[in-house]
Amino acid sequence: MLLRNRIARGLAAGALVLAVPTLAGCGMNFATDKVYTPAPGANNRAGDVDVLNAAIVASADGKGTLVATFSNNVQGEPGDDATTGDDTLTGISGDVSATLPTKKLVIPAGGLLALNAAGADSVDKPGPKRAAGIPVTGDFVLGDFVKLTLQFANAGTVEIEVPVVCNANHFEGEDGDGELTEACKTDLETHGSGEGAESGH
Repeated sequence: MLLRNRIARGLAAGALVLAVPTLAGCGMNFATDKVYTPAPGANNRAGDVDVLNAAIVASADGKGTLVATFSNNVQGEPGDDATTGDDTLTGISGDVSATLPTKKLVIPAGGLLALNAAGADSVDKPGPKRAAGIPVTGDFVLGDFVKLTLQFANAGTVEIEVPVVCNANHFEGEDGDGELTEACKTDLETHGSGEGAESGH
C-alpha cells in the first residue's frame, strides 16, 4: 500500500513538472491582445500619425471620396503656443488623384481629425475635429484596394492600401447621393442591406 502511494505521488509530481512549461506560456501573444478594428477600412499605426478606418467610398467606378480618421500621437508642449505638436495633411498621391480643400486639414496634438460627410459643416465647431471627405479619382472599382501615400507636414509619409467600398449602409452618404453602380447594387443584393454588407460581414 505504501509503495502504491509513493508511485501515485511520483506520477503526480512528474505530471506537474511536465505541465509547468505549458502553463508558463499561458497569457502570451493571444490574438485578443493585439490591436483590432472591426471595420472594413484600412489602418496604419506605424508613424506619429495613425491612419484609421481609411476607405474610398464610391457610387461610381473611378471616382469616390476618401474617408478616414487621423490620430496624432505627438503630445503638445506646454507653453504659449497651443498648436505645438499639431500636424497637417498636405498631400495625397499614389493610384489616385486627390483634391485637398483650401482650408488646412490640421490634426491637433494628441487629438483626432475625422474626414467624413458629417465634417463638411463642422470644421470650426468645438469638439472633435472633423472635415469633409476628400474627393479622389482613379482607375478603381468596387472591391479594389488602392495604394495611397499620405503626406503629413511633420509625420512624413504614410503608405497604405485602402479598400473601395459601396456608398451604402454605414458608408451611405459619404460619397454624396449619387446613383449606385451596378456592381454596388449587386453587392448589396448578395450580402444584404445590413450594416457591414459592403465588407461581406
